[in-house]
Amino acid sequence: MRGKAAGASQTGHRLPELEMRHAFTQGLVCLDGQLLESTGLNGKSTLRRVELSTGRILRHVRVPAEYFAEGMTVLGGKIYQLTWQNQKGFVYDLATFTLEKEFSYAGEGWGLTTDGTHLIMSNGSDRLRFLDPNSFRVVK
Repeated sequence: MRGKAAGASQTGHRLPELEMRHAFTQGLVCLDGQLLESTGLNGKSTLRRVELSTGRILRHVRVPAEYFAEGMTVLGGKIYQLTWQNQKGFVYDLATFTLEKEFSYAGEGWGLTTDGTHLIMSNGSDRLRFLDPNSFRVVK
């Protein structure tokens, strides 16, 4: 069995081809059979909920044109989204995509994930920052 470990099985989902010619996927979360996607490009950045089986956009919001949206994650019923060089992040309600607040951070925003308690942010370097999701202060 070349290229496959003995006893290993291959699982996964075949994703529909999504129409993405004018934006770049920067953050992606699979949640409850849907994709949450942060797309980035100045003037074209969005946050969207996509039906996994069809690729149909179910909900979306445009990020203001001056921002290039980057990584995003979900924690506690909220979506957290970074911007690349503007040192600004956005917090949306998970169900409605209503913008609830904005926050600031030092440096560039690249990747964002969570450990279930903190936001874990990357700026493209070899160091991760753990942020309190309420105050956005670095905790480690």
